[in-house]
Amino acid sequence: MPEGPEVKSMTIQLNKYLVGKTLHQVILHSGRYTKKNPDNFTKFIEISPLKIIEVRNKGKFIWFQFEKNWSMWNTLGMTGGWNLEKGPHNRLELVLGDGKSIWFNDVRNFGTIKFCDNKKDLEDKIRKLGPDILEEEFTFSIFENLMTKSKIKEKTIPEIFMNQSYLSGIGNYLKSEILYESKISPHRKLESLSVKDLEAIYHNIKKISFNSFNAGGATIRNYSNIESVKGLFNFQFKVYQLKKDLLGHNVIKIDTKDKRTTHWVPEVQI
Repeated sequence: MPEGPEVKSMTIQLNKYLVGKTLHQVILHSGRYTKKNPDNFTKFIEISPLKIIEVRNKGKFIWFQFEKNWSMWNTLGMTGGWNLEKGPHNRLELVLGDGKSIWFNDVRNFGTIKFCDNKKDLEDKIRKLGPDILEEEFTFSIFENLMTKSKIKEKTIPEIFMNQSYLSGIGNYLKSEILYESKISPHRKLESLSVKDLEAIYHNIKKISFNSFNAGGATIRNYSNIESVKGLFNFQFKVYQLKKDLLGHNVIKIDTKDKRTTHWVPEVQI
């Protein structure tokens, strides 16, 4: 599943490729939206063509900003991504004024598309998301204040990591890698964490997410950039989808309280 580093990398490429171009047509080829159109699709088509102002993201949420306050909201789900070449699982096509197209490819159909015709709804959506782990504004002070809130002290770390209203950009592989590097058990509740624990977790959120981003994203199944190039292979997992860590310990695969799979090593993480 594409996480913060992969989404940010893809967004930068989309922005570079699309900004200043005109969107002439949106074609629904297959998948869920051929049965039920995305929200506001008909209104958007009627007002097109529209100039593309920018493409941005916050964590795993992407939005395409058009003129006249229109935007297209996109999440990649488990296997979604944008490509310059047509493929076997293309769900949606953006036809540009220069005659070229870009396709949304999604093998498992969990990705989402929505059209929005006002600025306030977009601002509200962005505001409800937690701080983006890859932004400079995400400081240790912000992280510490979040993790020490009394109303969530009974929650486990994975529950916070995987809820995008608390933090934006962490998914399954980052969760597992961050906790392993921090030597913290995925069963730990927030109230059990010391300041030293929080400093270690914050440091590894920043380190691991930026290492993945600088590598062009992790090389995970079904993820590639808009030119269909996979990650650069120099970001190496230490526990995620592995059977043993570098120390020879068995990597345990469990379902944690976030209702997702977590890979961890009990001998290392306490």
